[in-house]
Amino acid sequence: MKTVKKIILVFLFVSFTSCFEKEVEIIETEEENILHKNSPLSALMSGVTSHNASFDDRIDDSDCFSLIFPYDILINEQITTILNIDDINLIDDTDEVELLFPVSIAFGDYETRVLENEVEFNTVSALCQNGELYNFNIECAEFVYPFSYAIYNTVSRNFDTSIIYSKKEAFQFLAGLKEDDIYKINYPLDIILYDTDHYIVNTNQFLHNHFVNASQVCD
Repeated sequence: MKTVKKIILVFLFVSFTSCFEKEVEIIETEEENILHKNSPLSALMSGVTSHNASFDDRIDDSDCFSLIFPYDILINEQITTILNIDDINLIDDTDEVELLFPVSIAFGDYETRVLENEVEFNTVSALCQNGELYNFNIECAEFVYPFSYAIYNTVSRNFDTSIIYSKKEAFQFLAGLKEDDIYKINYPLDIILYDTDHYIVNTNQFLHNHFVNASQVCD
């Protein structure tokens, strides 16, 4: 029995030490590498990873949400099913376009909703025009996935690491941050700007600078 107890005590000590070292590592990291919900870089990352809803503006005239494929429209009084972006690009500026209901839409924060009629559509469009919907998207900047981060809650003292595999996952992670959460990106990180320029980033400051520049160019 003494041998068993000794093994258990050693295991518990090692486990506790391991968790404690992880907590110390993220807490004592240089302040410039620590991020939280309200960090400027967090807002920029949300803009980079939000749903780009502007690709179908010639149909819905709103960059706060996009129409979810497939859906039907009238083009010059003829019913046409829109299956993808290529179908949208075939619409000429001189065409008369009318949206047929019901339609499903996706907002910038990836939430979805079904609009049953034109009244509901106009109501949502008005919310966008009044600035009441999330509408921040940096079109010409992208993360190269996957990448990982470490997160620590200063109240519960819970520590975790996770891997991000997509824009939606990244946005939802940022949106779900609590006031007591702090997190750290695991560098190096790959990003793409302006569709072709590839960069390897190693610090929060460089990532912040790249995204600020991209937001100014895109806008």
